[in-house]
Amino acid sequence: MIVATPIILIAILLFMIMGFDATRLYVVRGALQNQVNAAALAAVDAAQTCGGNEVALQNIQQRAFIAAVEQGFSGTMDELTIDIGRVSSSESDDQLIFNSVPDLEQTDSVRVSHLKNEAISRFFPGLLGSMDLDVSAVAHKNVIATLSAGKSSPIIDEGILGSIVSFVLSNPSFTLDANDIVSLQDTAFDLSELSDELGVSSTSELLAKDLGEVSSALSRLLGTSSSIGDIFVDLAVAAGNSAYTLQSILNINAPINHNLHVEIPAYETMIGIALSLLKSQSNDSGTLISLPINLANLDLPLVAEINTLDIQIFVNSAPKIAIGPTQKDENSEWITHFQSADLSLQIMADASLIPISVLGLLEFELQHIRIPIAISSGQGEGFLSSATCARSTENTVSFGVELHRTGLMVATGLVDVNTGQLQPTSIDATVGSLSFLSGLGGSALNIVHINADLSLEMSNTTADVEFGPHYPLYCSEEEGCDSVTANSVSNDWEDIELDININEITVLQSNFGAVDLSSLDALLENPINALLTDVTQSIFYSIVGPLLETLGISADGMSVTIRNAKQNNVVLIEDIR
Repeated sequence: MIVATPIILIAILLFMIMGFDATRLYVVRGALQNQVNAAALAAVDAAQTCGGNEVALQNIQQRAFIAAVEQGFSGTMDELTIDIGRVSSSESDDQLIFNSVPDLEQTDSVRVSHLKNEAISRFFPGLLGSMDLDVSAVAHKNVIATLSAGKSSPIIDEGILGSIVSFVLSNPSFTLDANDIVSLQDTAFDLSELSDELGVSSTSELLAKDLGEVSSALSRLLGTSSSIGDIFVDLAVAAGNSAYTLQSILNINAPINHNLHVEIPAYETMIGIALSLLKSQSNDSGTLISLPINLANLDLPLVAEINTLDIQIFVNSAPKIAIGPTQKDENSEWITHFQSADLSLQIMADASLIPISVLGLLEFELQHIRIPIAISSGQGEGFLSSATCARSTENTVSFGVELHRTGLMVATGLVDVNTGQLQPTSIDATVGSLSFLSGLGGSALNIVHINADLSLEMSNTTADVEFGPHYPLYCSEEEGCDSVTANSVSNDWEDIELDININEITVLQSNFGAVDLSSLDALLENPINALLTDVTQSIFYSIVGPLLETLGISADGMSVTIRNAKQNNVVLIEDIR
């Protein structure tokens, strides 16, 4: 018994030492874990999805090191392994996986790891040796934005866009009044609620739904008893089993999350659906679509000189709304990509020239001359290229957007019904009449031959625009989310000079009675040139410009609107590999 007692005491002491060392190792590992956690959380704010427009690896590393030191890390920066990458879900079990990427612009996550060799025992370091304490943490963070091209122009919204929807619905009595427009602009729907209404749970399933199903779901979601709901009811009927899916007007690069409440604007959705259906109808018929236009409602400044106006449209592509973070994919393409509508317009104007006196004896009158104008709007597209996430107590974010625009083209001529390409042609007409001011002596008809043309091709443009620095994440129940528009515009539509080139004006008679007409060519050139130029500019400035502005296409640039921004809670994952 006396011999056993010292052995028991030694055993107890050894167990106590082992317990102490185990506890110490647990505490040391916990401290190391806290250090890499803090480092990852600090570093992810400098990754592509949150780091603003000056993302740099050195900044990520510096932020990680400073945060680790503040948590008690005593090593050098080289002892921290800092990897950039993105987090995705495993296809087999929905486990989160961190994937390293070579390009900073592909990052939404940062992994920080540290390996420390620690003595197993404080009391017997040489006896029991050492072990590696390996800790790591991944932080994932981003902000999801909803972007679209376009802004409102009341005359065009009620006039031409109303006519587009009227044609799509095969309902000549349909109109978009000011109240409808305001209601549409003030209305947004929740992405997750639309998914629930359509009975889908993934982004891919949602985007695969055809526009008829989507319109029907939106009518129920927005209320079939409301004027907005009625519009989508009619669009659902017009769409039927459309060949176009939601993917044709919506680019989503974010999971369906019921907690985020990502909102989509109803106004841009309506325009996208209507233009997609218009494109479908044009393809089916093999013709351009003639829009029912009331000339008196368009507020043309020179309406007295324009007798009739026929507007036909070819939709190359509908506008597309984008939802997602600021990040590139594995092909180094920005994933949050939106676009404006790409249209071709064929406008045929029938114009008249108010009678003018020539040579003091004669009156020249031009009652009807047909002026064909063809316009290619050019494609506008944009990419969400930077974002600064909300941090600490701030609840605001900022964004950078990269915009690209192919040049506008205008010419006298027609639009190819199959491709939408312009087919430039000259105005070539024999028109006009001469009569004596006294009214005696009859008149000469079709006395002037005119050949004239117009050709304008603007350059492609690229621009970067900034939103911020204080775009609010908060959306009020009464007023909804903030809507902010930025433009990459240096010229207004009126700054574009549309000058008709007069190639020939020839009076086809040498005399009229006893009056010599040999000098009439020069006398008629200025008033005819002024008529053609004024009519062309009137149509371009008052109809074409505002229509394209509504669809997000400016004179030599484009506009972009941020409708909504939601920031994910930062995700911290320990010991992820």
